Amino acid sequence: LIDDLMTAIYHRMSLLDFQRDEIGFGFKVEANPNQKDDPVWGVLTTKAGLVALNNLCATGETIEPGSSYYTCPNSNRVSVESYNQALANVRVKSNEFIVWPAPGSIVPPVFYEEDPDPLPECSVSGNPISVQINPKNLADYTLLADSFVLKDSQGQTVEILTTLTNETAQPDSAASSWKTNDKKWLSAFPAERLTWGETYTASLNYEYGGVTETWQWSFSTQSLPQTPMQLNADTSKTMQQNEVLYVYVPPQDCSVSQNGWATSSSYFDGDNPQVSVETIDSQTYKIQASSLSELKIEFRQQGNSVNTRTLTLTYD
Repeated sequence: LIDDLMTAIYHRMSLLDFQRDEIGFGFKVEANPNQKDDPVWGVLTTKAGLVALNNLCATGETIEPGSSYYTCPNSNRVSVESYNQALANVRVKSNEFIVWPAPGSIVPPVFYEEDPDPLPECSVSGNPISVQINPKNLADYTLLADSFVLKDSQGQTVEILTTLTNETAQPDSAASSWKTNDKKWLSAFPAERLTWGETYTASLNYEYGGVTETWQWSFSTQSLPQTPMQLNADTSKTMQQNEVLYVYVPPQDCSVSQNGWATSSSYFDGDNPQVSVETIDSQTYKIQASSLSELKIEFRQQGNSVNTRTLTLTYD
């Protein structure tokens, strides 16, 4: 669930706020343990805070008549000067900038959807790459958005669907506050899902003190126990009993939502057949079967159009 939040760009940048230094988590999971096929439902919520402000709010301050103040959740008041100083002290201790995925990190390959929605025309894309500038350094840095490049381990350039910044109009009006002079950020969305188990190198030019320089860093996507078979069309494959197969079914286009695939299976000549189709994500599956001669799985894609792909597994 944290990985999901960190692929959602507005949530990510809020979690990486330079003016917060503590965070709390709430987690709830529900499942029916008496029903094997009942889905598990989970939710995660986060709340970021500032230790210095909490300490100020615990006691409050005496506010002179006519002075501006911050009202704490407990109704105590803190002067605007004290509030701004608490924020400034955290900014001074923070890095000058943050990139994500972080150098050397391992992240999911895919971004689905977020509310507010940074990609109204798409429901699936690659995990976005972002840069945020510490507010204390806003005047020092100029991000050259058109210079952003993402390459895979073979040196091939990854197509970027769109790049958003604090200077661009946000596609969703609910995110209009992210177009602001108070923050400086950039986020680039790969046009397609990134590849499982791949290493990528991102680079971005920026100006600092009138000199153009470059950030360059690498990160990787999560690996599966085996390289998944990519199902681009109806396919047949011979398998051994109980052999594990990972299958990746690429979205036909970016309109396919996180819930855009449905699977149905049928098997033949089975003597107490055992079939397991485990969802890794909405386009990736782990399949294992035994005590049968043939397993047929249909993947039904629902987006701007409807498409089906069938995988037929014949077992020795």
